Amino acid sequence: MKTLTNTKNDAVINVRVSDKVKKQSKKLFDSLGLNTTTAINIFLKKAIEVGGIPFDVRHDECSHIPNEETIAAIKEARKDIKNRKSQDGFDNVDDLMHSLRNTKEKV
Repeated sequence: MKTLTNTKNDAVINVRVSDKVKKQSKKLFDSLGLNTTTAINIFLKKAIEVGGIPFDVRHDECSHIPNEETIAAIKEARKDIKNRKSQDGFDNVDDLMHSLRNTKEKV
């Protein structure tokens, strides 16, 4: 494994984490053949690449809230049901699967 030395272009970032997080992340990174510095560099470079945090960051209690596209689809489906436009119900899974296969073949 190649050891990197500080150069005049290197910057130092100090981060405070709990002892538990430090130990758990070290164990994880060790199992991946990484050290914490390399793992943090990977995170920072990926954040720059994607222009933000490279994974979803949200409150757990909000994860069940549908997005705008889903809300619009629900409203449209409710409207169709109310106006009886959606009458393609199925009595069993076999009929549903048959319909899906036929629709797929037509596309």
